[in-house]
Amino acid sequence: MTRKNYICFLLLISCFLAGCTNKNDIYQIISDKWEKQKENAIVFDFSESMGFEWDTMHVYSGKCSLEDINKDLGFNFNDWIDTGEYIIFTKGNKVVYSQAEYLVNYDSKKGIVFDTLDGKLKFNRNDAKFKVTKQGETFILQHLSFQKTK
Repeated sequence: MTRKNYICFLLLISCFLAGCTNKNDIYQIISDKWEKQKENAIVFDFSESMGFEWDTMHVYSGKCSLEDINKDLGFNFNDWIDTGEYIIFTKGNKVVYSQAEYLVNYDSKKGIVFDTLDGKLKFNRNDAKFKVTKQGETFILQHLSFQKTK
């Protein structure tokens, strides 16, 4: 292995390990709370659970293009990869955290799904509360305001 390839390999491994140990990983935070509660459903409040300051939570489905996201945010989002759902936390006009969620099959994939997502959702800190249920290794999040209407 050449020195250049070796350095690239080390950088790739470092990035992978950094991603695996992300203390703000939403799936892991929900999973930890789920394990403590031992219930069929829990309420998850993003304002109490994320380890950083934010004022708005944006959720975009795979139907949203980068242009749609940029228009909605009012500035350019630079970490976009065409993967599926995006959860973006902003403070003012700055992204403070983002996480991509790949499209999942409820029965076979570990991940999170926003049950009412059909385009985009937007929540402030006071309104980012969700009922969480679990199906296989997938957590399904349904905003509490949608619960009240059913």
